[in-house]
Amino acid sequence: MKHSKALRPKEHPIIWLLGLTGSVAAIAAMAIPAQSASNKAVAGGYEVHGVDVSHHQGAIDWKEVASSGEQFAYLKTTEATGFRDRTFASHYAEAKSNGLYVGGYHFARPDRSSGKAQADYFLDNVDYVADGKTLPPMLDVEWPARNSSSPYPCYGLSEKQMVSWISSFVDQVRERTGQQTMIYTNAHWWNDCTGRSTAFSKQPLFVARYKSSPEPLPAGWDTWTMWQFTESGQVPGIKTSADRDAFNGTAEQLAALAS
Repeated sequence: MKHSKALRPKEHPIIWLLGLTGSVAAIAAMAIPAQSASNKAVAGGYEVHGVDVSHHQGAIDWKEVASSGEQFAYLKTTEATGFRDRTFASHYAEAKSNGLYVGGYHFARPDRSSGKAQADYFLDNVDYVADGKTLPPMLDVEWPARNSSSPYPCYGLSEKQMVSWISSFVDQVRERTGQQTMIYTNAHWWNDCTGRSTAFSKQPLFVARYKSSPEPLPAGWDTWTMWQFTESGQVPGIKTSADRDAFNGTAEQLAALAS
């Protein structure tokens, strides 16, 4: 995500909802079908699409976004332990009121403070609720933002230190919300900075790859949950370009992910 963000590999969809109750897990356990010709011919034919945005997009007409067919949105919430996106609250309320599934994301700054501290700051500001319309909390872990003071490309951390930092973030999200953490990353950064770690395969993957396919995925995943396929998409209701995303499943499976 160009508003401070990075990209994931393969695994079975049931992994998304491990630990949840049987009825929801049963929905998620259905094999993700190959998309039929009747589905929207966008992003490889995946039928469920969404956007991810931050204050860089400015004011958004969420009614128009929803009317255009977008079904979900991820919104930048926090960064490190001192930045809260000024548009998060309004975007969150308006996107939900117009029927979108909505989640918040945290842009990781592993050089600034611990994963636990940043998870707490994120959760204190994202106000996660299990209301059936809220997507899993998301960690955006990738290259430092342009003009960042953070050491490039791995924030000055060793592979072992990076894996430990991510683990502490994910563990704290689980402790406080009972939810898994959606991990947004890309194969190049992930493989280099975590040493091809496979420790997070049970977390749903949000992969960033601006090609005709989301693969190759980061080490440790056999499938992806969401795919950011462009950072320059045009969406009715959003005046600037925006990241556009595809969901690897049906509308019913998106609902299960938010359950």
